Amino acid sequence: MGRRMGSKERAAHCLLSLPLACYHAVHDLVGGIGALAGAWGRNPQVLQSKLNPNCDTHHVNLSDLEQIIVTTQDERILQSICALYGAGYFILPKSATDETGLLEKSATLQRELGELMQTVSAALQDGRVDTDEVAALDRALMEFTSAGAGLIAHAKRIGGVE
Repeated sequence: MGRRMGSKERAAHCLLSLPLACYHAVHDLVGGIGALAGAWGRNPQVLQSKLNPNCDTHHVNLSDLEQIIVTTQDERILQSICALYGAGYFILPKSATDETGLLEKSATLQRELGELMQTVSAALQDGRVDTDEVAALDRALMEFTSAGAGLIAHAKRIGGVE
């Protein structure tokens, strides 16, 4: 990497704080704040203020957080919560107990390992690792761990060992 990332690039590649993960999840949602506010009968201006990381007068509450998670289904939020506890996560397969699904999970794990290794390589290229690079490494590791846990969960479902 070697250069400072912009806000959108950081949101795409780094492990974010919970407030920033919520902010980007809502802003990346098709229709943005308006769509979320409309779906839940909220005032879009108030929601905008609650999500603004520079606003000290309004804050996201638990009800807001639940609605943001349900509506956006954005993994960055889950990643930031898990990072607070030093935990990992995986998304349970919605169905599929077939070998094809297992192969897809295996391919995802391999892809995430490749991305983790590319992130490590990029971070080490200039001989130093900055804060953006550390956050990118954290996220790449979280995604790799999640993919591995998902693969194991899928294998357990196929084997009937849930």
